[in-house]
Amino acid sequence: MSRVAVISPYRRGKLNFKDSAPSGNPAVSSKHRLPNLTLGLYLAMTALARQRGIQHLLILIERNMASSLRNQGWELCQVGDAIEHNGYRIPYIVSLEHNILKMPPFIRHFYEAIQREVINSN
Repeated sequence: MSRVAVISPYRRGKLNFKDSAPSGNPAVSSKHRLPNLTLGLYLAMTALARQRGIQHLLILIERNMASSLRNQGWELCQVGDAIEHNGYRIPYIVSLEHNILKMPPFIRHFYEAIQREVINSN
């Protein structure tokens, strides 16, 4: 998965996201207004994997990405040492159901919207 797969105006933040609060709820603070591309890509990956009956993912990511995901409420279990692959990456196992159940409400709303799109696209 790569952020480069996202069209450049979104990836470079050149679009106006002022209306991106879930359900137009003005009570949602600006820090919770998504899109957060990386989080969105991981949520889409989660929805696709879950739809296909996959329960766990093995991901190979940079330390700062792991930290970012943890800050978003994800639980990652490191399963090996860092390796060199386009920079240093660390392998983690992710339990999909566990992380879905633990999602903060603002992320859960975003995930459910993505999940509906995944279901409707098939």
